[in-house]
Amino acid sequence: MYRRDVSKRTLALLAAGPLEDLLAYDGARCIDRVEQLAKEDEKFNWLLGGVWRNSMTDEVWERVQAVRKEIW
Repeated sequence: MYRRDVSKRTLALLAAGPLEDLLAYDGARCIDRVEQLAKEDEKFNWLLGGVWRNSMTDEVWERVQAVRKEIW
């Protein structure tokens, strides 16, 4: 979805909704893939900038913070 030509509002909803929830509830299983995508895809990396900690584990949150380039 984030790869489509959608508004920044839609991207913000993706970041603060599904992506943040995924990392909060299943981050340990998916953080490797998230890091890989963030390194390869600038738009995905930008999307990570809209993710807040929520209930992520310390390890997952630290890895999100380390890989993302911009916080918004």
